[in-house]
Amino acid sequence: MWCRELGLIDIQVEPYTIQMDYEFVLDGLRLDETVRRVQEAGTVTAEEAFAWMNWQKQAAVAGLFYSALTFFMVCGRKRG
Repeated sequence: MWCRELGLIDIQVEPYTIQMDYEFVLDGLRLDETVRRVQEAGTVTAEEAFAWMNWQKQAAVAGLFYSALTFFMVCGRKRG
C-alpha cells in the first residue's frame, strides 16, 4: 500500500459508494460520448450502441436503471 511506503501508520480505509441516476450518468459522465468512442474503436456496431443506449434509457424510465461508484478514503498519520 502506497501509504505505508510514505511512512504512514494507523492507516484507516473507508469505502464510500455513491449512486448515480441516469441523467447524471448521461450528462455528467458523458455516457453517450463514451459509447461513441467505443463504437468508433470498432468494439460495437452503431446498431449495438444505439440498442444499448436505448435500453439504458428505457431502464431509467421504468425505474430500473442503477449505477454506482465506490471510492475509498484513506487516512493515516506520520510517525512521530
